Amino acid sequence: MADDVYALRGQFVVEFGVRQAWPFLTFCDNAKTPPDETRLYIDTIFRVGSGPTLFTAGDPDPAVEVLADLNSRTVTNVALGEGNELTITFDDGQQVLRVSSEASAFTTGEIWWLGHPQ
Repeated sequence: MADDVYALRGQFVVEFGVRQAWPFLTFCDNAKTPPDETRLYIDTIFRVGSGPTLFTAGDPDPAVEVLADLNSRTVTNVALGEGNELTITFDDGQQVLRVSSEASAFTTGEIWWLGHPQ
């Protein structure tokens, strides 16, 4: 599933929020008919830009506040590092989402994964 993350290039954020305990971003590919949406769930620590690390205690509320800044942004680059560390760069050149490759004390499964909203 990690390889699928590269398909996010060119897609834009249409939704952010929390599903149970996991912060998420939903991306839209409107080049397809009908448009296709992919959701990125995060279950470890992450940061946006040079801001502080977020979601460190498993509390999604502060995380969602920062993810809101990514709403309507378009993905320009996606990179996977060691251990599936995820880096997503957005069209303003300053917003970069970095998801750790390390599980946290609150991680219940994968550190991040892609899904499709219903």
